Amino acid sequence: MAGESRPGRGRALARDLVKALGIGLAVAAAGFVLLFLGGLAFGAAGSRIPSGLEAAKDGLLLASALGLFLLAGMILIKGKKEDQPVADGWRRHFRAAGYKSVLAMICAALILAASAADLLLLSM
Repeated sequence: MAGESRPGRGRALARDLVKALGIGLAVAAAGFVLLFLGGLAFGAAGSRIPSGLEAAKDGLLLASALGLFLLAGMILIKGKKEDQPVADGWRRHFRAAGYKSVLAMICAALILAASAADLLLLSM
């Protein structure tokens, strides 16, 4: 039946989503460092640290907006189907989560990092 779920699927899904959030945080940290250094290099002479934080925040928000736009397109085109065929290599890393769930968690991590940069910028 369509409503039944496999035993242990909830635990595997939670593990996959935490793993995707960790990957997203790693991507966000790498992007933050690169964008911050770019903001430091090309920022105004008097306010280099705020320029770096602003560049990092804006870049992370732009990347998350593009990811969410891609996610919306994926949902509009394919819909919310439970059992979509995915590659075997994908199942090696993520047992229960699909492409859309992982992309959503990565975008959430990018927004979380941009919010932290904005909080740092606000406290300066």
